[in-house]
Amino acid sequence: MTAAQGAADPPGADPDVLVYDGSFPGFLCALAEALNLARAKAPVPPIRARGREAGLFNESVEARRDDARAASLWRRLSRKLGEERMRTCLEAFCSDFEGKETALAAVIARAAAAGPAVFDDLNDPATLLVAKAARRAGAQAQLISGLVRFAELADGSWYAPIEPDCDVLPLVAEHFAARYADMAFAIHDRRRGTALVHEPGAACALVEGFEFAGGEG
Repeated sequence: MTAAQGAADPPGADPDVLVYDGSFPGFLCALAEALNLARAKAPVPPIRARGREAGLFNESVEARRDDARAASLWRRLSRKLGEERMRTCLEAFCSDFEGKETALAAVIARAAAAGPAVFDDLNDPATLLVAKAARRAGAQAQLISGLVRFAELADGSWYAPIEPDCDVLPLVAEHFAARYADMAFAIHDRRRGTALVHEPGAACALVEGFEFAGGEG
């Protein structure tokens, strides 16, 4: 493992916890490190978002976010496990379940070694948590898809604020891009400071650190 791969080598021992920046690409980079450990027959460590690891473990190693590395891992896992299973993983990550990252790492590590049928083993606590988390986030995404109400802004674009319990924006991007293909709009998750921003004829972009300056028409 090198710094360019996303995390510094722990001094003399495997990390007690892998830390990431809270984003899905950041999680995938931490997952890549966890999978490297699993292939070396080392235990898969817990994964925590930055700020939630202090005081819980003796040694933490931060996985640096690298969007290209995250995309590469997503493609490899999609080929190995199938797009449907990876959609389940994304939904579980987007949930508000505590421990989702560690459960996902454990399940994906098992599935990478034994095949996608691991996702059907609901007798395993980690697999059960992933399934429940995915159902919760998926249900909220479906609900939000029917509840979003846009207001027209002074510049002719459209704005909709939401405050869901789960991080549903990554799950509804394709739906809204297809449904409102000719509209310029922003769906703003005020709880997380993120937004889906769309221009006519384009895919939605997920914007972090989004702020709304007002200007309704």
